[in-house]
Amino acid sequence: MKPRTIWIQLLLMVVTMGLGLASRRYRQHLPDFVVDHAGDALWAMMVVFLVGLVLRRASTLQVTVLAGLACLAIELSQLYQAPWIVELRRNRLAALVLGHGFLWIDLVRYAFGVAGGALIDRWLGRRREASGAASGQPREVVVVPHDPAWSTQAEEMARRVRAALGETCTAVHHVGSTSVPGLAAKPILDFLGEVDDLAEVDARTAAMQALGFEALGEFGLPGRRYFRRIDAAGRRTHHVHVFGVGTTEARRHLVFRDYLRAHPEVAREYGELKQELARQHPRDIEAYMDGKDGFIKDVEARALAWAEASQPVS
Repeated sequence: MKPRTIWIQLLLMVVTMGLGLASRRYRQHLPDFVVDHAGDALWAMMVVFLVGLVLRRASTLQVTVLAGLACLAIELSQLYQAPWIVELRRNRLAALVLGHGFLWIDLVRYAFGVAGGALIDRWLGRRREASGAASGQPREVVVVPHDPAWSTQAEEMARRVRAALGETCTAVHHVGSTSVPGLAAKPILDFLGEVDDLAEVDARTAAMQALGFEALGEFGLPGRRYFRRIDAAGRRTHHVHVFGVGTTEARRHLVFRDYLRAHPEVAREYGELKQELARQHPRDIEAYMDGKDGFIKDVEARALAWAEASQPVS
C-alpha cells in the first residue's frame, strides 16, 4: 500500500470514529435519525477502515467480512452480561462504543456502514492501481524463464547509456536478475552506472530522455540518480541506477550479481522463490517485493563476506 493511501485510510478512520462517537455523546442535541442510523453506520465504516489499515494486504472482500464479523460481535456482546462486560460498560468510552443495548435494527445499520466502507476501500484500491499504472508500476507481476537475448540487449543499451551520460561515466554494468544466466526474472533490464560527478549526470538528463528514459532524481535514495524506460503499452523495460564510483550501494549491487553468477544453486533457489511469489501475488508488486526481502538480505550478507574473502568485484 502506498504511504499516501495509508494516510487516507487513517484519516477516514479517525473522522468516522469521531463522528460516530459524537453522535452518541451528544445524542440529546441531535435528531434521532442521526443518532440511530447515521451514528451506527459511521461506526461500522470506521471498523472497515481500521481492519483495512491493519491488514494492508487483504482484499476488499476479506476486509468487509472481517469488519462485518467484528460489528456483529460487538452487538451480540451486549446480550452477554458477564461481570467483566458489565464492568467494561462503566467506562465512558466503552459505553459509547457499545451503544444503548442490543437491537436487531442495529445490525441493519451496521450492514449499511460496512457496505459503505467497503465501497470506499475498493475505491482506494482502484486509486492505488491507477496511480501505479500512471507511474509505470506494473499492475501484474510477471516472472519469466531467463532469456539469453537479455545479455545482448543489455550490452547495446549499456553502450548507449554510457554515451548519453558522457565523460563522467566510468562504467555501466548490467545488474539485476536478467544479468544472471539461468535466473528467472521480470523482463526488465537493470543497469548500474558509476560516475565521477552526479552533478554532471543531472546536466545530461536531456541525453537520457532522448533514449526514452524518464529522469526521477534520487527517487528516495540519497546519492542516486534513477532513470526508467517505459514502452508504449505502459510496461517498464529498463531501469538505470547511477551512483558515484565505489559507493556502498554500487558495490552492493555488483557483489550480489557476482555472487549469484558464481553460485548457480543459490540463483536457482532465488528464481524458484520469485516464481512462487509471482503466482501468489500476480497483481501486488509490493507483496512480491516484501516476499523477496528476507532472502535478498540473507544472500547480500553472504555475498559481501564472500567478496571480502575471495572475489574482486567485476
